Amino acid sequence: MAVRKLETLTTVDTSDLKISQVLPRFLELRSAYDPLIGVELDDSQQFYRARLAELNVYACGYTREQLIGHLIERVDVCWDEFVREDSSDLSRNAKILRENLLNTFKEVEN
Repeated sequence: MAVRKLETLTTVDTSDLKISQVLPRFLELRSAYDPLIGVELDDSQQFYRARLAELNVYACGYTREQLIGHLIERVDVCWDEFVREDSSDLSRNAKILRENLLNTFKEVEN
């Protein structure tokens, strides 16, 4: 009979995040509505992953904190690329994304 030894037991937290938890410091929600972001483990059970469907943003991380950090970075990049840049050269879909960003978030002073 083989004996297995359990070294560590880790709790996995796949509870939903609020969008306000993954905003860069210079953004806040325009309304009191704070949509949830589903968090799950990937098929290998090694990474946390999440998707902000409204912004077509995906992220993953080894830890929940790393996942949150990657989501913040991606929201920051979206804001820079679609809101702060000249919108005249954007495709139709990019303009829709820009409007979603502007309708959902507002920039605040740090």
